[in-house]
Amino acid sequence: EPLGIAPHVAQHLRKWLIAWADGRGYNILADGLRVRTTIDVQIQKLANQAVARQMAQLQQLADTQQRKAGQEGAVLQAGLLALDPRSGAVRAWVGSRDFATEQFDHVSQARRQPGSTFKPFVYGAAFMQGLSPSYTLVDEAVAISAGGGEVWTPSDATPPTGRAMTLREGLSQSKNTITAQLMQKVGPARVAQLAQAMGVRNSPLEAVPSLALGTSPVTLLEMVAAYGTIANGGNYLMPVLVDSVEDRNGQLLEAFAPVRDAAPAMPRADTLTLVDVMRGVIDQGTGQAIRSRY
Repeated sequence: EPLGIAPHVAQHLRKWLIAWADGRGYNILADGLRVRTTIDVQIQKLANQAVARQMAQLQQLADTQQRKAGQEGAVLQAGLLALDPRSGAVRAWVGSRDFATEQFDHVSQARRQPGSTFKPFVYGAAFMQGLSPSYTLVDEAVAISAGGGEVWTPSDATPPTGRAMTLREGLSQSKNTITAQLMQKVGPARVAQLAQAMGVRNSPLEAVPSLALGTSPVTLLEMVAAYGTIANGGNYLMPVLVDSVEDRNGQLLEAFAPVRDAAPAMPRADTLTLVDVMRGVIDQGTGQAIRSRY
């Protein structure tokens, strides 16, 4: 069969449909079921192009570095997920650079350390505890007990300035020293609980101080769902890939509405504060290139 524009989606749906049909007495090989997905064809095509273009550029850089180091060349991989945060509908899903050579899904299967993209959960937990964006911490060397006699000493690319920084500045500049101190005030358990409530629901999170800097591996699907919760005012929606299932005559068998939690993952007021602070990351902070590139 031709792969189509979203082969990883087809692979994911095939497993889902087998379970769905078995539970309802349908035969997926004989009953002519029609599955309508939430994928937007135009967005999916653009997503495919974006992954191909970006990975080609990064592969060139990686090949150059590897040649200088005398190491054997490695093929870089990536995943892309586009989600509508108001409905949870998945609009595009690219699981790898090329399904023909890499069926492993880097959206739902690959677990990677999220790094600094995990920091909003730390700041969000702080805002929920009453700290404001103007609350200050000193940008200084940090040494935190990690248990077992080990000491965790997070640092940044540049030496500490020794000056007081607001939480707004700390996140916009992605300061590890500030985030680590904030984690100490908030507590790893609260940060882990918030991340789980917002969408990181399958990967185990180790509630240790270094979690603040994204040391626990998670999937891209989980992280996009969690960021969708931020964009949706603190209300988590489970990502939806299937819109409906029909029989061979077009009769509706089941429609799938967004699955919402009974209570918000984060109060709306605190979520809006977090959104405002995150905006500073791309207005004045480490993500400024987004404004010029996109």
